[in-house]
Amino acid sequence: RPDLTHSKLLETAKAEGWWDGAVEFDWKVVMLGGGRGGLVADDLEPEGREAAGKEWLEKMCKEEEGLRVDVPSMAKCLRDVRSGICMQGGFESVGSQISVLQQGGGGKSGGAVHWFTASPDPTTSGYKPFSFKDGKEEGVDNDAARKLWLLHKELPSSARKQIGRALKAKEEELLSSVGAGGASPELFDRCMQEEVEIIKKFTS
Repeated sequence: RPDLTHSKLLETAKAEGWWDGAVEFDWKVVMLGGGRGGLVADDLEPEGREAAGKEWLEKMCKEEEGLRVDVPSMAKCLRDVRSGICMQGGFESVGSQISVLQQGGGGKSGGAVHWFTASPDPTTSGYKPFSFKDGKEEGVDNDAARKLWLLHKELPSSARKQIGRALKAKEEELLSSVGAGGASPELFDRCMQEEVEIIKKFTS
């Protein structure tokens, strides 16, 4: 989106000879050398998972089919198994992340909230919020994260749908209660512990 680009992006591209300013600016073409002896635009058209991601993003930007540029819509995109965005089978997704970055955040957290599954498959996982505390690089409980990840890897197929529904419901609660900058490493740890208990409820 033009409003999210750096104010000097077009000026720099012209000054460096990457873009002549006569045609519409296309980041992908310009950065990969299109029209300057590099790849031509047709060679850069997305395929497979990339094409599906492009379609999702276009729908979000146009607010089609009830989608918006927000965490719930992006979570739907990252859970799209049919397109291959969410990989299952021979190659599998090993984790999933959505970051909400606040404009003018500077070097600190700036109200940014990062939503992680901390587990392999987002279709059976819940996104959990994390924010750096006052810009400090505080970590999460690695033992809890490893335990959660392994639990997800061993989910019985008979319980996957139920667990997925329960964790998505928990995710919706968090989305409605966590405002900008309202997350923390402590909340993320607590969410992981709660997710472990939810999984145990359906697998014990």
